[in-house]
Amino acid sequence: MLGAWSAVGGLKFIRLATVPWFLYVIECEDGSLYTGIAVDPQARFALHAAGKGARYTRSHPPRRLLVTLAFPDRSSALKAEHRVKRMPTEEKRRFALSGGASVDPATFAPGVERNGPESL
Repeated sequence: MLGAWSAVGGLKFIRLATVPWFLYVIECEDGSLYTGIAVDPQARFALHAAGKGARYTRSHPPRRLLVTLAFPDRSSALKAEHRVKRMPTEEKRRFALSGGASVDPATFAPGVERNGPESL
């Protein structure tokens, strides 16, 4: 498990590096938005585009990745995903198109890195 202590050969314990998690928002062909989290949002988008992602994106093919936000851990990313999924559609669209800047930064965990459509 990432970020946990692990036995190596049953003799040593080492701390594995914590991998950042990303919140991402995808715009679908019908204009709807899909929000998710992943360690590699570009690879996850490719899975969605190939029809191997979430059930929602199988019936609503993705058009483009609107925004990715980096979080220090999975827990922070899940909490942010929950907040974004609760937003009304138009607020979520403003959030995504602004690169996450349309929301008070205090809403999310410290150390969040924002990447909007222009940076992809």
